[in-house]
Amino acid sequence: MTCAEYVLERTTDARVYAWCHLQNSCSWKSNLTSEQYVKRESVLSLTKICNAQRNENELKGIHYWVLRDMGIVKNEGVKNDDEVYDLTYNIVASSETLFRESWVFQFKDGIVDRKQVLSPCIGGVYTLPSQRGKGVASIMITKLNEKLSEMMDKDRFITLYSEIGNYYEKFGYKNFEVGLCHIPILDEDLNININIDENFSFNFLKNGEFKQIIEFYKKKFLKQIESLVLLDKNRTKISLIPSIEVIEWHHERSIFISKTLYDVKPGHFGVQICDNQQNLKGFIIWTHDYKEKSLVLLIIYGENLNILTDLIKLTILEAKKINFEKIICWESDLFNYKLNINGIDKDETSKFTKIIETDLHGKLHLKNGSISAALKFHNNVNDNGNLDWEGNGKWAWF
Repeated sequence: MTCAEYVLERTTDARVYAWCHLQNSCSWKSNLTSEQYVKRESVLSLTKICNAQRNENELKGIHYWVLRDMGIVKNEGVKNDDEVYDLTYNIVASSETLFRESWVFQFKDGIVDRKQVLSPCIGGVYTLPSQRGKGVASIMITKLNEKLSEMMDKDRFITLYSEIGNYYEKFGYKNFEVGLCHIPILDEDLNININIDENFSFNFLKNGEFKQIIEFYKKKFLKQIESLVLLDKNRTKISLIPSIEVIEWHHERSIFISKTLYDVKPGHFGVQICDNQQNLKGFIIWTHDYKEKSLVLLIIYGENLNILTDLIKLTILEAKKINFEKIICWESDLFNYKLNINGIDKDETSKFTKIIETDLHGKLHLKNGSISAALKFHNNVNDNGNLDWEGNGKWAWF
């Protein structure tokens, strides 16, 4: 069958994308049942960032896509009242795109030019087992890239996270692979030594207590990127914009799994350190991976190495309290903790590496099963060589 006989279609029918989620649940349900997984995806679709119940013509939010094989003949033996079959019998693959508020930075006319755009992140790429080996996934990605280019203006870009290696390079995507850090939770961590300055205090944070922290981080993050553009004026920088909606999406995933599997609500999602005037000096925001029994760090910030070390130790205590076994962090978040306007400080990185590996028994540069990739500006592959993805961390993952 030729590519022309396949049709890519955006669907807003909840029955169709629930059916798609049921099919792909075998790949991504983790500890959930297939039915629980479908329910989770439905719950997440209603979060503010997904905005599934918006006006159909509104770009921001989640979009569901199906690839139909027009050569598949409907089985007339299926009962007439099976509406789902009528809607899905020729679907061979599916995917999702989440349009999120993003930034594009370039040096133009003597200044840093910053544009705020809506850019899609591709996720949930799935081919039905019976259709594999036919090039169906390639056809879908090709058609999806074309469709997204039609929906985007020249300043937007596409991102995705690949679980199948460098597969997407052949479609023009540039890989931005990021290593992982694992810090184990050991028995001796019950007596971990936290020497917080007497002028500082800390407190753990619950879901819904991060809005001001994210605004603080957004300003620091923006200042860093603009400074980095000035250091290398020939490169284009892209980033998802830090927002409370992004963080809440991660937290809603955690809350759903915790309630569904364990009938409890997670207690804490972060920790902060402030001075005596309540000025923020550092924080960590995390989510929960119940399958791996891990706290997964989303965003990290510390004014200095001592504050950051104390924050990690506090996170270790939280993991110990809920009987988790390790802390997981993307190295792009870990080593950019200070948001230094001159980029990552190599001397502090060396000191921090020693603390992680020696004092905290952590391991660095581990393989990340999710490879970040980006495609810039209407499939203009030539632009990708000068492209930097700032803030390419777990918080931006979809």
